[in-house]
Amino acid sequence: VEEYFKAMLVSKDRWSWMCDGQTFQSNQTGIGTSYGLHLKQPINYYNDYNIYIAYTDKNSPAAKAGIKRGYRLSKINSTDAMTLVNQGTFYTELAKNSNKFTFIDLDGNEQNITLTQSQYKSNSVVATEIFDKTNSPQITSSKKVGYINYISFTESLKSEITEALLMMKNESVDELILDLRYNGGGDLDLCTSVASLLVPSDANGKTFLHIAHNSTQVSNDFYCTFARNSNSLNLSRLYIITSKATA
Repeated sequence: VEEYFKAMLVSKDRWSWMCDGQTFQSNQTGIGTSYGLHLKQPINYYNDYNIYIAYTDKNSPAAKAGIKRGYRLSKINSTDAMTLVNQGTFYTELAKNSNKFTFIDLDGNEQNITLTQSQYKSNSVVATEIFDKTNSPQITSSKKVGYINYISFTESLKSEITEALLMMKNESVDELILDLRYNGGGDLDLCTSVASLLVPSDANGKTFLHIAHNSTQVSNDFYCTFARNSNSLNLSRLYIITSKATA
């Protein structure tokens, strides 16, 4: 089935994917078993092939062990990580239920941490922060700038992004940074709901997206429109950070 699925894809399709039912349900609920490590290589930007921690899931073994964004993964079970990559055994080693990891922390110190995979509920909002002149010297006015790192548009995790945006509203932020660098997309209804909380009042009722089909399926076309509500923010400016991994 997987081979047939892949054969159906056009060469430019980097978004379509498939999995079994159990994996899909785990993705939708956010419940899964892992270390909670999300790894990246900054090859495209810095020509750096080292493996770094992009972020860790809250409540995961990695987060509980204090592993932070920016740590470099140096070794797994005393074998150099890049050696494992070159041998083609990195993911096999990483998939083991328990491993001793060697990290280089943000101060350049080596840390040896043994982790065991466990079941936990992951999060869709990785980080929130509010910047103003008390913590950011470059802000000289009284304005507040909010920041939200948002990982997935998953309906079952809707409360997280709603709570994060409500916090921004209660703090009366003037501007917002929405970080979608690692957001692979998801539920369109939730995406529309989030967008409706961000747009200015003059966008209310206007088209957010239009799903169009080919000429034989025109009857399935539909529109999603912005629908602001009492929780919508009143922003003077919105910044959105994206990457090639952003849907």
